[in-house]
Amino acid sequence: MARLPLCLPPNTNSPLLYAKGMTVFGQIYFAFEQFLETSLASADLDSRLRDIYQKIYFPSLIRTTKLRHDLDVLRSILDKRLALEVDQLAEESQTFFADITASQSQKPHVLLSYAWAMYLALFNGGRWIHRQLAPAGAQFWGHETPPLSFWGFEESHDCNLDGEDLKIKFKDAFTAATSLLTDAERGDVVEETKRLFEMCSKMVLYLDDTKSTEPLAQSSNTESVVSGLSSSTLSVATLWGYVASSFAALRPRNKSAWEHRVAMVD
Repeated sequence: MARLPLCLPPNTNSPLLYAKGMTVFGQIYFAFEQFLETSLASADLDSRLRDIYQKIYFPSLIRTTKLRHDLDVLRSILDKRLALEVDQLAEESQTFFADITASQSQKPHVLLSYAWAMYLALFNGGRWIHRQLAPAGAQFWGHETPPLSFWGFEESHDCNLDGEDLKIKFKDAFTAATSLLTDAERGDVVEETKRLFEMCSKMVLYLDDTKSTEPLAQSSNTESVVSGLSSSTLSVATLWGYVASSFAALRPRNKSAWEHRVAMVD
């Protein structure tokens, strides 16, 4: 949240930093959505897992195609040198993709961690982020329609434009899916969600260390931007409240075991 303004005017005149950020964080969506769709297409998928996966699979939620399209448009806007930076970063950040894929291969039920955290983040914070990005304008984005389809939901039979009804359906489906897990599997999902948030922190630091040949505007520095954030920025307490409420859907049947887990998370 603190770094979002750094990728926008007046702190930069190019969508390069946004493209880099989405390239890295996109690896999470690319990894778990590919695993989900590949698993559902396999005749060898365990019947219980198939039932779990089918419950949380909503075509309108899938972000991979949208994000790849957005990134393709962004690369076409950038000059060849900067587009190459994005391509190189995409190759380097495959380590995140591989890490997530390996974790799901070992414990396929932890896919629920990624679906819950990343889709709910899109619903709960994505709309705010989109409102910060879109006003940068056609000159910045290179198109009258900004390449921000990742953040929106086209109106269809199961969702409206802001995705609120889809959010409700997904949460209900997720609850049904978690009812098919054992207590041990629920614990695995909680632990994987904690690991996912740690990975997100690593991604932020990784992007901080990424060097770019595209200079920022002279007024740009992290401290000044952070101090100037509007009051609409979500607080750490708000984010923790979201995470804690997310874990409630995974509450095991054994109450004492659940309370022990929550204490460890806290």
